[in-house]
Amino acid sequence: MVPLRRELCPPIVVLTDASWEIGHTWIGFVVLCPMHGVRWAGTATPPWLLEWLARLRVQQTYIGQLEVAAALAPYWSLPPSIFRERAVSHYIDNQGALYSMIRGRSSDEGSNRLVFLARLRMHVLRADVWFDYVPSASNIADLPTRLDHDARQRLLALGPQVPCVLPALVLPYSLLVGTLLFP
Repeated sequence: MVPLRRELCPPIVVLTDASWEIGHTWIGFVVLCPMHGVRWAGTATPPWLLEWLARLRVQQTYIGQLEVAAALAPYWSLPPSIFRERAVSHYIDNQGALYSMIRGRSSDEGSNRLVFLARLRMHVLRADVWFDYVPSASNIADLPTRLDHDARQRLLALGPQVPCVLPALVLPYSLLVGTLLFP
């Protein structure tokens, strides 16, 4: 198989979202890849992530941090070959998370660490990611963050569900960076 040049391949489209309601916090993403089709994931926020965020700073909600975690998830959940040396158009409906991902940093400690892990993973994969805003009403990644049957059926019609994977933030820094550098 002859590899296609990056500029000849249409970009991969990534949409991410998070939801925060009492007793219901979810993260989700939808990836539209011209070569591999549509893949999506939606999962309840892992308890270890909420506990870690609460240890850093107690606040009423962690929606901004969860939006950043959702932006990180596709690059860990899908095989590295999908994103390796590809152009990616990544859409986020939360402006705080969007600007953190664009800048590559955040003033919030939890978001900052998640942004660092996302940007490092993108760098290792040599993915050329362009971040942009999508209004919430137009964000299809809202579907995997719901619990209703209709949303799931609509997503299954698009493509298969994949496991949503987040890096373990509790790993020692050297081990974590090692897994990032050698995916």
